[in-house]
Amino acid sequence: ARAAGVTRASVQAAVVRAARESLSALGPRGLDGAQPWGRQNEALYRHPLSAKWFLSFLSPPPVVQPGSGFAIYAAKPKHGPSQRLVVDLSNFDNTSMLVPLGESGVYSDPHYDDQLDDYTAVRYVPVPFSQAAVQAATQHTLVLTPQP
Repeated sequence: ARAAGVTRASVQAAVVRAARESLSALGPRGLDGAQPWGRQNEALYRHPLSAKWFLSFLSPPPVVQPGSGFAIYAAKPKHGPSQRLVVDLSNFDNTSMLVPLGESGVYSDPHYDDQLDDYTAVRYVPVPFSQAAVQAATQHTLVLTPQP
């Protein structure tokens, strides 16, 4: 069944329009063989407050994406997963995960964007589950004590 209003001519016109708009958008950037694809296709992680120019330092720098205009990552990333998690149900200590930036939302914290390189390179981070594995992997402990 044909969708209402979709004809061969309308699809051809849409393709031509998309090509013209793409050339118009890419023209000022000088897209050519010398320009790496990743610079044309950067992932941007914007801190909510960085919309004001004087707070732009809160956002990490653009991340070059792999692929090409004709392959994987052909579209500019505008959204994506907040976490990638692989759980080994036969051994929970073999679980691994990725997060786009880091575990902290505080800019000055070392864990604000410490996982960005791993996320970009798709290098999964181990996630221990058993008490022994957690104790072996623990680097820091934060104890929160309520005030009386």
